Amino acid sequence: MALLRNYGLTFGILKKVNPNNWVYQQRTQRYSDAPVKYSVSKAAEWKAEFTRRGMPEDESPWFQPYVVIGSIAIFLLYFCVLREENDLDELLGTSLYDRIEGLEQSQLRTSLKYYEESGKDVSKIKERLQELEGEDK
Repeated sequence: MALLRNYGLTFGILKKVNPNNWVYQQRTQRYSDAPVKYSVSKAAEWKAEFTRRGMPEDESPWFQPYVVIGSIAIFLLYFCVLREENDLDELLGTSLYDRIEGLEQSQLRTSLKYYEESGKDVSKIKERLQELEGEDK
């Protein structure tokens, strides 16, 4: 069995290399150096718009825009009108300063330092810092 497999591989290699082989002759005739007439080639039928848009048979169905618009409308109707709020919606509705403890104080201290170096008015920043420190006590 192994001998037959080896013989088959050898025969296949010889068949591909043999210039008298019919397959070899067909390949060389197909890819010859003779010029190809443009008018009878497939390139003559190709339009530039096919490159940009695709072939005409690849067009989308006539009802596709209506389906897309309807789907988006139903999604927005559900998401904006019919859906009930949950705890995540309420959490997202709160201020970031309420969710992260100490964030507003650190922001105000950074702003205070920047405005003092720039020579700008810092009275409102100092007032808000005092309010926050009074709430903490």
